[in-house]
Amino acid sequence: MKLQLYLHCSRSFNRENAVGSRKSTQAIGAPSKTEKLLITNKVTTNFYVSLCTPISYASFSWPAAFSRFKKANGFTLIELLIAMAIFAVMAALAFGGLRSVITTSSGVQSQIERLEALQRTVMFMERDIRQLAPRPVNTDSATKKNAVDTEVDGVVLIEFTRAGNPNPGGLTRSSLQRVRYQFEEGVLTRLTWDQIDHLQAADPVEMKLLDQLNGVSFRLLDANNKWQTKWVQGVAQLPLAVEITLDHKQWGKIRRLVPVFGF
Repeated sequence: MKLQLYLHCSRSFNRENAVGSRKSTQAIGAPSKTEKLLITNKVTTNFYVSLCTPISYASFSWPAAFSRFKKANGFTLIELLIAMAIFAVMAALAFGGLRSVITTSSGVQSQIERLEALQRTVMFMERDIRQLAPRPVNTDSATKKNAVDTEVDGVVLIEFTRAGNPNPGGLTRSSLQRVRYQFEEGVLTRLTWDQIDHLQAADPVEMKLLDQLNGVSFRLLDANNKWQTKWVQGVAQLPLAVEITLDHKQWGKIRRLVPVFGF
């Protein structure tokens, strides 16, 4: 170690002072023990300094044993707290954005479902009215019911016979169908019977079409081009056209004019 040179010089200097009287007894020109030690240090270290000259510590490097005392690189507690705070703020912003997207998506999906229900309702009503058939209904009391009947009671809006009832299974039944639209507590419902006569003996197929309605109304155009709200033109008489009005809570009044093709 380079530090040993300074220690040897100090020890030699102290020893020389302690045995100064003995130095005079040695032969002139012969190196003393202290000088031999200094000469040895000069040769091994290549440092030519005098006996009493202190060696500057700035010219020496620290040994490897002291490297573990150097400051280690890393994050302080304050830096970690700041990083955690920034992460928490970013997470809160991300969660807020995600919740907004989910809420918007749910609202849009609900609107899509309501619009699809409205389109399905209009499709069923237009298809049924276009295929009106002049076929009255035979009741259990041996009387005939009109092919088209309106305002039967406070619930039933319109009831009629329609053609074009599909029969993919080839069952023994007519292609005619009895259809009824009724409105109750803001809900429009479609009921159908595959048989025309004696409806009291058969159970209808019920389908909920549309809700959130304020009202539903029908107007029928007779042969004199006059609109009628109650059809009393004859047992087998059909209107020329039917006007449908749906009063929806969200979309307001929706009107459709449907021509009747006849049978």
